[in-house]
This record gives sequence, structure tokens and C-alpha cells, in this order.
Amino acid sequence: MPDGSILVSVWLDGKIIKVSPDGNVSIFYQSSTNSPCNSYPKPAGTFCPLALTTTPNGEVYALNSGAQGNEVIRVNSDSTFTKVNTPVNPTNVEFTNNSLYVSVGDTSIQQEWQLFKVGINQNSQLVFSKLDANRWTANGFKFLDSTTLVMPSSDNNLVRKINISSGGQTLIGDAKYGSEDGLLVSASTQYPSGLAEDNDGNLYFLDFKGVRKISSQNTVTTIFKTQYNLMGSLIY
Repeated sequence: MPDGSILVSVWLDGKIIKVSPDGNVSIFYQSSTNSPCNSYPKPAGTFCPLALTTTPNGEVYALNSGAQGNEVIRVNSDSTFTKVNTPVNPTNVEFTNNSLYVSVGDTSIQQEWQLFKVGINQNSQLVFSKLDANRWTANGFKFLDSTTLVMPSSDNNLVRKINISSGGQTLIGDAKYGSEDGLLVSASTQYPSGLAEDNDGNLYFLDFKGVRKISSQNTVTTIFKTQYNLMGSLIY
């Protein structure tokens, strides 16, 4: 957030937790229903945040798996939320490249993966689509520049670096399961998720048993290892 706070989504309990810079923890937003998010059918108004993103001026957007399926909403300061006009079945939301972007596609079957840019009037414009033999599950995504998109895909065991203008892509891991470091074309990954970028253009992602770094020189290294299974988000 602009004040340095971090927001954390708690899907099961239908709430967003705020961690302030001084370590104080509070509830930023809470679902208006008392039903847990693993109860079905979900009552109207149920808030179950799968993903969060914020804008530089403090607007908060969430991917909500509510009573009507997935939807993108803006969480308002008066404890209400406003639905954003997006195509059906959104799978992720991210503020990147100075705009709000939404990904769309069925993660359980082979289907076209689509990326939409949400304008200031909250109308969605298709900017990229791709049909691939591998399922296009995206565990987060970020733009490196105006045309280069990077996204980890845990189901495919790879990280995709895509030029949305040409459609060309580099596969980090090449769909191989493993933890080999090295050049992008030869490195391998294990259920990658999360994505963060530092001020020097280096990328980082979670890789099941640790954290991997993609340097601005296009090499992959392991910077942290653990015995625990990691899957989620990274923040730089």
C-alpha cells in the first residue's frame, strides 16, 4: 500500500488482513456473511479473496470466488465492494505496466488463455490470447516493459516470458520438472508460483522448496532453499 502496509488475503475466512509498517495487524476487509469459503453453495455477498493487487494511489482489487463464481472486485474504503466489468471466469488480477490487467481462462482444461486490460471506465480490452498444448495456468504475472510479460505456471513446471506483440515466448524450465540452475533455455523448475521484481530488473519466484532468481542477464539461480513446500506470493 502507499503507506508501506502489506495486505494478505485469507481465502477460507473471507477477509483481508493489513500488516502496517510497525507490525500492527488488523482486518482491512471482512466478508458480510458468516459462512466459510469452503461451504457450498455460497450465500450472496460472500467474499472469498483468491488474489489481491493495489494501485499506487491505494485502490485495492481482489479476485473473489463468490456465490456466482470468480469475479474481480474493487474493495472500497466504506467496507463495500464494486464489481469490475470483466469477461467471465477471471483467473487472476494484477496492477502492472501502470494499468489493471485480468487474466481469463479455464485452468482445468486446455483452453485459450486471455489477458485483458481494464480501462478507467472499467471496460476490458483484450490485449493477448494464446492456445497452447500445455494448460495456461498463471500463478501471477507481471510486465517487465510495455510488451514483455512474465508468469509462473505451477501445472506446467515452467515460467513463461512472453512478447504480447509477437506472441513469441521463452520457456524457463522448458516444461521439465527439476531444480537445475543456469541459462533460461536449460533451467528447470518445480511448481513455480509468485513473482516479484527488484529495482535492477531481476525477477524472483517461489519454487516449491525455495526461491529462484532470474537475473537481468537471463540466468536462473537458487538463492534460498528450505525443507518446506512453498507456494504463494512474493513481495519485493
